[in-house]
Amino acid sequence: MFFGAKNGVTDIPASGEQYPGTFGYGDNVLTGYQNLPSGAVVGNYIRWALIYDRLGNLSCVTNAVNVTLQ
Repeated sequence: MFFGAKNGVTDIPASGEQYPGTFGYGDNVLTGYQNLPSGAVVGNYIRWALIYDRLGNLSCVTNAVNVTLQ
């Protein structure tokens, strides 16, 4: 689950947001995010993730990453 903020304002619910993709048993495709032609997602972002195993146990916490989309 991803967490973070855009331009200093939390933009992901407290429960987190799943990374866009299709997830199957042993066949996962991460489709990712794309900036729209209108530039609707322009801004400064910070993101980090909590990774859980299939049983719902926390397995890993990533470092926070700062990204600027233009």
